[in-house]
Parts: sequence; structure tokens; C-alpha cells
Amino acid sequence: MFLITLYFCGVVNARPVNVVTELFFPYQQLDADNQLTGYSIDVVNELAAITGDELQIELLPWAVAYQNALTTPDTMIFSIGRTPKREPLFAWVGSIATETLYFWSLSQSGIVSSDILSDFQQYRIAVVKEATTHQLLRSNGFSSLYVMGGGDSNVSEANRVNMLIKGRADIIIAAETAMLPALKKLNLPESFVQQVHRAKDLDSELSIAFQKDSQPELVSRFKRALDKLKVSGKLQKLKTKWGLK
Repeated sequence: MFLITLYFCGVVNARPVNVVTELFFPYQQLDADNQLTGYSIDVVNELAAITGDELQIELLPWAVAYQNALTTPDTMIFSIGRTPKREPLFAWVGSIATETLYFWSLSQSGIVSSDILSDFQQYRIAVVKEATTHQLLRSNGFSSLYVMGGGDSNVSEANRVNMLIKGRADIIIAAETAMLPALKKLNLPESFVQQVHRAKDLDSELSIAFQKDSQPELVSRFKRALDKLKVSGKLQKLKTKWGLK
């Protein structure tokens, strides 16, 4: 577990807001000094500066973070994919990015590319436990998934590429914004892996949300702040900073 507390003054007698998240490049990551950084971290920092709230951010395995946000009132979670199944489970602040996902395999794997999702049911696809990719593939009858829980779920894309190399998984799921820097970190050419499927069914709006029974004013406060961030153009500037569209 990794804990960081951000202090902003402005809300009288406000309790600290508990926030849970995971490692997820380039949205939440640790820098060379082991400090939590990333696009989504910048976004929530800006929101807290507007609302005046104190944030206590815990870095957890995704399944643990997800369960905490399901059950603990006034808990914020990000960056969480917004899906029809999850819609009634949370109080949503709003979308901060759109994730465009692909299936990736080693170029020498012999896996044939296809536009049909079901063509990949036979393969071991690495997914983070209770991530949107896990939930949606499971609901589509995928039974050979390599489910990453605990410490495995907080590994970098570079380590997931190593899962392919070591044969722990046949396919990993990632956006180009995560995969290309991972290959560079490993000193591997882009041709080392191949896109075998454009996973449109798994795309989602990455969002900020609260546990569904959270204080309405708390949720509204962050909604207003996010609207302000969008209207001011600051959100787009943060996307540009982190190489997001």
C-alpha cells in the first residue's frame, strides 16, 4: 500500500476525502523518487485545489481499491472505466479520458489478427482482477484468462510485456500510449509485438467516481470542479502534457 495526503484549505470542517487508485500508466505511476504522479494525479490535484478538500490517496491493487470504493461511503476512486454494469454502483463525477485498447501478442507468436472478439477465447489473456477488461471478457465467456491479483495487478506495462516473453500470457491488453513507452523502456523495437485485435468492446471512459452512498454535496462539489476544469481548458492542457488525446 502507498499513501499520500494532499492538503488544500477552503472547505470548513471538511473531513479528509479517502481516495483509492492503482498503478496505471500514464494515469497513475511512481516517478524516480517514488512519488505518485501521472495525468489523473494531476487532475485530482487540480480538482482538490478548486474544492479545497484534503485528499488521502491510497495506491492499492485494483480489486482491493474497487471493493473499498463499492462499500465505503465518501470514498473516491479513479481512473475507473464507466460501463453500463457499473453505472448504478457508483456516484459518478465524470469522465477525464477515453481509453482506446488493443490486444497485443509477440510478433513471433503465430497469433492471427482478427476483428472478432470470440476468436481469442482460446488464448491466455492477462487482465487485472475486476478491471473492466476482466469483467467484460468474463461476461463474454472467456475462461482462459490470466487474472492478475494482488501485487501482479500493480505491475507496469513493461512487466506485462515480460509476461508475454516468459509465456505467462499469450495476449496483453493495452493502449498505444502505454505499450510504446513500455517497449522503449525494455529497449525493444515496436516490431517486437503486434496488434492482433482492436478491442472496441473493451474501450471505456476513464472516470472519477464516489461510493454510491457518499454525501451528495461532496460529489456535486467535485462535479462542479471538473466542469470548471473542462471549461477553462486546463483538462485539455493536462492531456497534452501527458501525451493523451
